[in-house]
Amino acid sequence: MALLQAILEENKIRKNRIFRDRLNPLDAYDDAEILSRYRMTRHCLMDVIDMVRKDVSHETKRSHALTPEEQTFAALRYYATGSFQQVIGDILGLSQPSVSRAVKNVSNALVGAEDEGSEDITPTDRGQDVVEGEAVRASLIRAHFV
Repeated sequence: MALLQAILEENKIRKNRIFRDRLNPLDAYDDAEILSRYRMTRHCLMDVIDMVRKDVSHETKRSHALTPEEQTFAALRYYATGSFQQVIGDILGLSQPSVSRAVKNVSNALVGAEDEGSEDITPTDRGQDVVEGEAVRASLIRAHFV
C-alpha cells in the first residue's frame, strides 16, 4: 500500500516544461531540399508566410509562442507530406498539439485570404510577383480546403 501511495505522489509532481530548439527550414535547407519537402519554392514559401502573417501572429511572446514562420512551416509540411502531426513536430522541434494549432491557424488564414482577394487579377493590374502569389494562394486553397 505504501508503494502505491509513493507512486501516486510521484505522479503528482509537475514535470518541467521542455523548450526545444526549433528548426528554421530557410536556414537549414537549400532550394532543392525546400522544394522536395514543402512542394514549393523558397519564394512561394515566403509569399505564403507574408499572406498569413497578420492572421497567425501572436500579440505576446510569452511562453515561447510560435512565430508566423514556424506555424506556416509546420502547416505547409503537413499539407505537403500528409504525415502525422507528431512526426512533423519531431522534425521541426514542436509538440503535436502545437502542430495541430498551427495547421488550424494557417488553414483558417488561407481560407480567409481567399475571401478577401476574390477579384480577378491580371499582370497589368499588379506586379507579376503579386499575381504569382495569388496563384499560389488559390492553388493551396483548392488543393487542401475544397
